Amino acid sequence: MSLTLSYDGTLSRVRIAVSSAPAAADVVKVERSTDQVHWSTVRGGGAVPLVSAAATLDDYEFAPDVPNFYRVSYVDSGAVTFVNVGTEATGNNASVTPGAPASFVAGD
Repeated sequence: MSLTLSYDGTLSRVRIAVSSAPAAADVVKVERSTDQVHWSTVRGGGAVPLVSAAATLDDYEFAPDVPNFYRVSYVDSGAVTFVNVGTEATGNNASVTPGAPASFVAGD
């Protein structure tokens, strides 16, 4: 994933450009913060569509004269599906490692 921020002083905007998004992602959510604790969704950033694993959004409502931090979350809007079930494991005051399903792949 690559996130590029550029400030355009002429238009007073921050351009957020996302590239190399995961193949499973359909849209991205873009959020802004000035303290990295309280985050708010950038206007229009609730579901920015990905085209060829890339997206662009302009933020005109950034806080001036303070650092603004941005983060991007990927969203896969595909339906949730059931893959398989593992084996049951129980323990009494002991570590437990349940068995994984027989046929699963990364992302299941």
